[in-house]
Amino acid sequence: MVNYYAYIRSKEWYERTAPVRKRNEGLCEVCNMRYGEDVHHRTYERLGAELPEDLLHVCRTCHAMIHRKGQGVIWKSRLPFLRELIDEQAEPEEYFE
Repeated sequence: MVNYYAYIRSKEWYERTAPVRKRNEGLCEVCNMRYGEDVHHRTYERLGAELPEDLLHVCRTCHAMIHRKGQGVIWKSRLPFLRELIDEQAEPEEYFE
């Protein structure tokens, strides 16, 4: 099993997420308004061997919204996408050491 916290600080994670960070011209893939700062796991099933579609480049605001299950203010035009992300969000504890 992959140690999540060590992995997201590793060179392998940096290299795996580089193409994700370049998608959408570096903008958050949820709001399309701010530059992405984080890479969000849509699933932890392939932790350590993620596919590009497992990951989402997001700004800190949208990332927090995803993990807070949508509580707070979000742009109305992106609500359906945000709700979809919240609904599919895996519980990370299942995959962490």
